Amino acid sequence: MNFPGTRFETPPVGRALLPDTTNHKESLMAREDVAAGKVKQIKGKANDIAGAVKGNSAQQLKGKIQKGVGKVQEKLGKSDRNR
Repeated sequence: MNFPGTRFETPPVGRALLPDTTNHKESLMAREDVAAGKVKQIKGKANDIAGAVKGNSAQQLKGKIQKGVGKVQEKLGKSDRNR
């Protein structure tokens, strides 16, 4: 019911019963970010260890950066999922 001079409206009955699908894509993207972030962390750790074994500081640095990027991506995915 709409009252003149107010900003409140009751939603139409049929629309109120429909599920909200707008967050589904966002939730899926958030889960993908979490998974991709974990994969980057694993790859980064592997590069870090391989660089340490070989004595290759550039590869070690690359691994540390990959791990950091992966952590950030995972955190962003988790924060998007909690919206």
